[in-house]
Amino acid sequence: MRFVFFFSALSIAACAGNTVDEAAQPSGATSSDPTSAPDADGCCPPSPSMSGSMYLGGAASEGRCFRTHDFWCSQNWRVEKDAKGCDQWRYDMRAPREDESPQCQRKVTSDAGAD
Repeated sequence: MRFVFFFSALSIAACAGNTVDEAAQPSGATSSDPTSAPDADGCCPPSPSMSGSMYLGGAASEGRCFRTHDFWCSQNWRVEKDAKGCDQWRYDMRAPREDESPQCQRKVTSDAGAD
Protein backbone atom coordinates (compact mmCIF):
# COMPACT_ATOMS: atom_id res chain seq x y z
CA MET A 1 0.00 0.00 0.00
CA ARG A 2 1.34 3.44 -0.86
CA PHE A 3 0.49 6.63 1.06
CA VAL A 4 1.22 10.08 -0.29
CA PHE A 5 1.17 13.04 2.10
CA PHE A 6 1.23 16.71 1.20
CA PHE A 7 2.10 19.05 4.02
CA SER A 8 3.41 22.47 4.82
CA ALA A 9 3.36 25.00 7.60
CA LEU A 10 1.01 27.02 5.40
CA SER A 11 -1.35 24.16 4.50
CA ILE A 12 -3.88 25.17 7.15
CA ALA A 13 -4.69 28.38 5.25
CA ALA A 14 -6.96 28.88 2.25
CA CYS A 15 -6.14 28.82 -1.47
CA ALA A 16 -3.48 30.97 -3.11
CA GLY A 17 -4.06 34.66 -3.42
CA ASN A 18 -7.20 34.88 -1.29
CA THR A 19 -7.80 38.33 0.14
CA VAL A 20 -9.62 39.33 3.27
CA ASP A 21 -11.62 42.53 3.45
CA GLU A 22 -10.45 44.03 6.73
CA ALA A 23 -13.68 46.04 7.04
CA ALA A 24 -15.60 42.73 7.15
CA GLN A 25 -13.53 41.38 10.04
CA PRO A 26 -14.87 41.34 13.62
CA SER A 27 -14.61 44.65 15.44
CA GLY A 28 -11.07 45.27 16.64
CA ALA A 29 -9.55 42.46 14.53
CA THR A 30 -7.04 44.80 12.91
CA SER A 31 -6.71 47.51 15.55
CA SER A 32 -3.11 46.51 16.37
CA ASP A 33 -2.07 46.21 12.70
CA PRO A 34 -0.92 49.60 11.39
CA THR A 35 -0.94 48.40 7.76
CA SER A 36 -4.70 47.84 7.59
CA ALA A 37 -5.40 51.43 6.45
CA PRO A 38 -3.95 53.50 3.60
CA ASP A 39 -1.61 56.41 4.28
CA ALA A 40 -2.31 60.06 3.33
CA ASP A 41 -1.20 59.35 -0.26
CA GLY A 42 -3.69 56.47 -0.64
CA CYS A 43 -1.00 53.80 -0.42
CA CYS A 44 -1.34 50.62 1.61
CA PRO A 45 1.99 49.97 3.30
CA PRO A 46 3.31 46.47 2.55
CA SER A 47 3.95 44.07 5.42
CA PRO A 48 7.55 44.43 6.61
CA SER A 49 8.38 40.79 5.92
CA MET A 50 7.06 37.84 3.95
CA SER A 51 4.64 35.42 5.59
CA GLY A 52 1.67 33.22 4.70
CA SER A 53 -0.72 36.12 5.42
CA MET A 54 0.36 39.66 4.65
CA TYR A 55 -0.44 43.04 3.16
CA LEU A 56 1.08 43.23 -0.32
CA GLY A 57 0.82 47.03 -0.29
CA GLY A 58 0.12 49.16 -3.35
CA ALA A 59 -2.67 51.66 -4.00
CA ALA A 60 -5.73 51.32 -1.79
CA SER A 61 -8.85 49.80 -3.32
CA GLU A 62 -11.94 51.87 -2.50
CA GLY A 63 -9.99 53.44 0.38
CA ARG A 64 -9.14 50.12 2.01
CA CYS A 65 -6.18 47.78 2.29
CA PHE A 66 -6.49 44.02 1.99
CA ARG A 67 -4.57 41.15 3.53
CA THR A 68 -3.64 38.35 1.13
CA HIS A 69 -3.16 34.70 2.14
CA ASP A 70 -1.06 31.86 0.74
CA PHE A 71 1.46 32.20 -1.98
CA TRP A 72 1.87 28.69 -3.31
CA CYS A 73 4.61 28.33 -5.94
CA SER A 74 5.79 31.92 -5.47
CA GLN A 75 9.41 32.91 -5.87
CA ASN A 76 11.62 35.94 -6.55
CA TRP A 77 9.91 38.21 -3.98
CA ARG A 78 10.70 41.91 -4.20
CA VAL A 79 9.20 45.31 -3.35
CA GLU A 80 8.48 47.51 -6.39
CA LYS A 81 6.51 50.69 -7.08
CA ASP A 82 3.05 50.22 -8.60
CA ALA A 83 1.49 52.50 -11.24
CA LYS A 84 0.55 55.06 -8.54
CA GLY A 85 4.03 55.09 -6.97
CA CYS A 86 3.13 52.94 -3.93
CA ASP A 87 5.46 50.25 -2.60
CA GLN A 88 4.07 46.79 -3.29
CA TRP A 89 5.31 43.24 -2.80
CA ARG A 90 5.64 41.43 -6.15
CA TYR A 91 6.51 37.82 -6.88
CA ASP A 92 6.73 35.37 -9.75
CA MET A 93 4.84 32.09 -10.00
CA ARG A 94 6.34 28.78 -11.08
CA ALA A 95 4.92 25.41 -12.00
CA PRO A 96 5.20 22.59 -9.45
CA ARG A 97 8.13 20.25 -9.99
CA GLU A 98 7.63 16.52 -10.45
CA ASP A 99 8.35 15.79 -6.77
CA GLU A 100 5.97 18.50 -5.50
CA SER A 101 2.26 18.86 -4.84
CA PRO A 102 0.14 21.39 -6.78
CA GLN A 103 1.06 23.87 -4.00
CA CYS A 104 4.79 23.33 -4.70
CA GLN A 105 5.25 21.51 -1.39
CA ARG A 106 7.54 18.49 -1.32
CA LYS A 107 5.66 15.20 -1.63
CA VAL A 108 6.38 12.74 1.14
CA THR A 109 5.71 9.13 0.32
CA SER A 110 5.61 6.04 2.47
CA ASP A 111 5.74 2.52 1.11
CA ALA A 112 4.91 0.99 4.48
CA GLY A 113 3.07 -2.28 3.95
CA ALA A 114 3.70 -2.29 0.20
CA ASP A 115 3.85 -5.72 -1.38
